[in-house]
Amino acid sequence: MKATAKVLVNGLTLLALLMSSCEKSETENELPIPQNQEEGFKSMTNESDSEIDVTSETILPLLHLKYDASLSREEADAAFALEIAKYEKENTTLHTNRSSSYLRFQVSTRTGAHAYSQTSGNVWGRFSFMTDQGFKVLPWVRMDNEGEDRQNDSWDFYYFGTHIPSMNWVEAKNASLALQGTDGWYVKWFDVRVYSWHQYSNATGSSRILSDPEQWLDNTTSSGWDFYHTNSTGYGRLNFN
Repeated sequence: MKATAKVLVNGLTLLALLMSSCEKSETENELPIPQNQEEGFKSMTNESDSEIDVTSETILPLLHLKYDASLSREEADAAFALEIAKYEKENTTLHTNRSSSYLRFQVSTRTGAHAYSQTSGNVWGRFSFMTDQGFKVLPWVRMDNEGEDRQNDSWDFYYFGTHIPSMNWVEAKNASLALQGTDGWYVKWFDVRVYSWHQYSNATGSSRILSDPEQWLDNTTSSGWDFYHTNSTGYGRLNFN
């Protein structure tokens, strides 16, 4: 009986050690940057201190909301959908004389949970779509608010509208994020979604870019830009009826 108890105790000890090892491994995978590491240059893109032209026509978000880490990707998307519906209801006059030449889409970013993941630097985005009229690259869009608007382990959701003439269908193809300055930012997720129910005219289907950058954006100069590009990872098609 003592031998059996000894084996049982040894087995439980081994199991505890294995569980501890797994938990440590998972934690290390999620937090490759030690939490007590001092802030410094961290870019992982090989694009730091680049120059981009943000002086031409720009698109500003119609709506911007933040959510904390308690919400999953799907929950945050659902919560933002309710806010968009509220916004559209309160701005019904904007629908007048709008057709399929006006595209609505939403963008979301998730900031990482590492030390110094948050940033107050300038953040801009650029989005490209394929339509039956050809490839359309939009001007850079500003995704900034005053202050430290990208907190650790938080969501930022944006709602945009832009004119793309004479579309019968549209597909989200690729997207870019750009950070200016030396206040580095860890981007965990970066999504673009084009939904039929956001459009002014009748539409069916949807198109998405869902990306997991897991990248530090950072620069060594205050004027430099670092950027992340999704490549052509978009899928799905939105059809205007």
